[in-house]
Amino acid sequence: MAMTGASPTDRLRELQQHCTRIEQALSDSEQRTRMFAEAASDYLYELDEHLCIRFVSDRFEELTGIPAALIVGQSAVDLGRAHIAADRRAHQEDLLARRPYRGYRYSIRTRDGNLRHLQISGQPYFDETGRFKGYRGAGTDITEFVETERRLLEAEAELGLAQRMEALGQLTGGVAHDFNNFLTAFMGNLELALGRHDLPDDAAGYVRAALDGARSSEALVHRLLAFSRRQTLRPALVDIAEVLADLGSMIEPLLGERMQLSMEPVAGDISAMVDADQLQQSVLNLVMNARDAMPDGGTLYVSASLTLLSANDPSGLPPGDYISILVADTGTGIDEHLLNYVFEPYFTTKPPGEGVGLGLSMVYGFAAQSGGGVRVESVVGGGTHVEMLLPASSSSTAVDSVAGYMPGTTGERLLVVEDDPALSLVVCNMLRELGYEVASVGNADGALRFLDAHADVDLVVCDVVLPGDRSGLDVLRHAREQGHRAQWLLMSGFALDDGQFEEADTAGCDILRKPFRSRELADRVAALLSRARLPRAQAG
Repeated sequence: MAMTGASPTDRLRELQQHCTRIEQALSDSEQRTRMFAEAASDYLYELDEHLCIRFVSDRFEELTGIPAALIVGQSAVDLGRAHIAADRRAHQEDLLARRPYRGYRYSIRTRDGNLRHLQISGQPYFDETGRFKGYRGAGTDITEFVETERRLLEAEAELGLAQRMEALGQLTGGVAHDFNNFLTAFMGNLELALGRHDLPDDAAGYVRAALDGARSSEALVHRLLAFSRRQTLRPALVDIAEVLADLGSMIEPLLGERMQLSMEPVAGDISAMVDADQLQQSVLNLVMNARDAMPDGGTLYVSASLTLLSANDPSGLPPGDYISILVADTGTGIDEHLLNYVFEPYFTTKPPGEGVGLGLSMVYGFAAQSGGGVRVESVVGGGTHVEMLLPASSSSTAVDSVAGYMPGTTGERLLVVEDDPALSLVVCNMLRELGYEVASVGNADGALRFLDAHADVDLVVCDVVLPGDRSGLDVLRHAREQGHRAQWLLMSGFALDDGQFEEADTAGCDILRKPFRSRELADRVAALLSRARLPRAQAG
């Protein structure tokens, strides 16, 4: 304020000083606001009355790589895209109605091609007459939050799918196990009927047709058990060259005209003690995956060779000779961060509806159950190499056949332990047809009582799954503890886990997978009884 009586010059000087102080205060305020804006993690923006971008702070360029000059003057409505269409419509309604908005999310492509997720809030402002002038607001980077939220939702979806698939696997395995019992009884009775000398020729034809249908059902049950990862393997000495040669004619029709098959001849005589059917299925699974990874065509390589693994091999397998079966493609490849998950059940890189993610997990399970492993290398755009390693074997490792042994000629006594009446009856009939003396019980307690009362039992044919709290392995364990020296043949429609298999192997027990044929049962029983007789013959 000017002092009373001051000259006009003094009043003018004082007015200039007052204006200077106001300008300095305004400059300080602008500088302070600018410093706040530059220091903030959020960016500031202003829209004009036409909802075009009038101003955006430098923080926007730091987040997106897009200079302010490139977007000033552009319509804010057209900037980026909303996460959800309904959110975009609601935001546009707020803008048209000149209402404040808060927490509107949108995504924008940065200059380096990445997707950045932003969230903005805005407040409308008006001039002194109440005329709308635009919006002023702030935006923040929520990319990490959105990506974490997305991964969480995907994980929840994958968990839900895995739980549903696991439940389906358990249900499928249970149904397949029960069906195995029915199928074993059905096939056994058909084989017994075919063995009748008085069976008319036309009736024999009907029986054979029914038996063929039952064998087709057996293959179906085997696939169901493979799906539920509860199948029992039938290892035998397998010539790898023969397996791959048989597969060659099956693979080519699967590839189509735009793909080429390159199968290298197997060098030398290499064999493995594996389940031949599961080996073929595993290689076919790898081939199908490779084919699907080459939608635009390419080359599929299949080879097998002998390799020596050292004690420090990255696979973690015991050192020794292994057969390496390689399936490689020139396809799209797999992201590096996904390689650690490719063998997990239900994991798949294929779009929904095009794969359930069981193929590689089945390959891994088969290789591990056979004493080997699987390793994979892949480059995005450069193809994938999957190597299955199986312990090498020679003909000397094959199980000796039982020569010159005639079953049922020395009065062997056998006990059948099976709770399914139909299956128990057919197994007993099969064994009696071979000349054995056979008794049967339906549970673990009955088996233990029978063994305690009859020390002369030569062999026990026992189901692994029995009613009550005790399994077939529990009966075997108790029998061994009580000093019973009978041979044991366990029947199972499921695969034994590592602990069960080791216990059965340590006890010298053989395992017969359901459904089985009468000849299979006869051969296994004969081999076990022959094994028991050898020490007695040597002692004599």
